[in-house]
Amino acid sequence: MKITAIKTFIVDGGFRPWTFVKIETSEPGLIGWGDCTDWGSPGPVAATVERYAEWVIGRDPMQVESIWWDLATASARHTGGIAWKAMAGIDSALWDIRGKVLNAPVWQLLGGKMRDKLRLYWSHCGSIRARHAERLGLPPVETTDDLRRLAHEVMERGYTAIKTNLFALKDRPDAPPLLNRFTNHPGDAPPQIIRNAEAVVGAFREEFGPDVGIALDVAFT
Repeated sequence: MKITAIKTFIVDGGFRPWTFVKIETSEPGLIGWGDCTDWGSPGPVAATVERYAEWVIGRDPMQVESIWWDLATASARHTGGIAWKAMAGIDSALWDIRGKVLNAPVWQLLGGKMRDKLRLYWSHCGSIRARHAERLGLPPVETTDDLRRLAHEVMERGYTAIKTNLFALKDRPDAPPLLNRFTNHPGDAPPQIIRNAEAVVGAFREEFGPDVGIALDVAFT
């Protein structure tokens, strides 16, 4: 069995594009899907996948580790970033193929499960609705009261933790978020940013009480 083609698909995800990798094989009907979605740079990631495809096509898709380390060696001078995101898309698609061939879920191939349950948190809770509510058809989060209503929705859905971000609240003009994180120096924490963090986290905490976890994603600031 050989890898015959590697294709990329950039899909409109609403407010963010998603990048998928499809690996085709010489075995009829046997394909693998991988994901290497990037935050706003799908083109360079897809182009890197297509460049790596030249080195991978023709190889045995079951040789997942060998292919990974060959790509890692070829990328030794630029580890991380776009190169390794592209490698991850290929790697996850190869594991998908391996699982299908062996008729086993990938988690079993990687050593089996560690636990029967996982605690889930609501990621970007509040910030997504603050920025993309109309596009997603969801109630907007614009004020402290909106945050409080969202907190009740979190608890009604059974979540015991959230991760949120810094974002503007119309009733807290004294606490604007950082509008352009790339004009700020790492480690800077102007007073208004601290007030914004206090406003967002404080509103959630008041409604949650002490037992719901809150993580704050400061996103490169």
